[in-house]
Amino acid sequence: MTHGARIERLRLWLRALFHWLWEARLAWLAVATLLAAGLFVALGRAQEPCIRLVGLVLQVLGIATVAWGIHQTRKLFGHPSLWSLVRRWLERFPRYGGRVVSLSGSATGGASSSRARAYQTANPVDDSVEARLDALETNVGHIHGRINGMATELDEQASEQRHAIEQERETRTTDQQRLWERLEATETGGLHLSAIGALWLAIGVTLSTAAPELAKWLQ
Repeated sequence: MTHGARIERLRLWLRALFHWLWEARLAWLAVATLLAAGLFVALGRAQEPCIRLVGLVLQVLGIATVAWGIHQTRKLFGHPSLWSLVRRWLERFPRYGGRVVSLSGSATGGASSSRARAYQTANPVDDSVEARLDALETNVGHIHGRINGMATELDEQASEQRHAIEQERETRTTDQQRLWERLEATETGGLHLSAIGALWLAIGVTLSTAAPELAKWLQ
């Protein structure tokens, strides 16, 4: 194996290793946060105020993960953010003296379209049998032409309807797939983040509640 091939193989392995580690990024974040909390307690010599403060920070982080999950869920379903709702509510604050609200309406009428059909009729040039037969043959030809034209038009309309139905079916399938993905992301996408938040919150509550006992035990 040449030197360049070894370098390329090492590069591919490092890239695969990075992706493998990145899949557990939330777990690394949880572990790093707990290690930082433990380091802060150690630097503070395990004093009760330090332990209580670390517990408070972990509780805030746990609650923040819940707030982030709510924000992501609202964003996933296209709902405005909570700040946007609060801002809109504040904008509707009633002004002193009242506010004139003008309503304007407009009416539109639907226009119906109809298709005009023109057809030809051959009249006999005289009252002879030959003239009437010629006119009859000509009219029969016109009738066949009209029937063929209407059949072609019906085929085109049926083809358009089939195309519209197929597009509607594809659109519904796509919408159902997107809805399923959103529901799946809502139900399972935030489980890891919720678990980390619950872990931080549990440890934070424990540190804040049992801070005097932990300080005595660690010292």
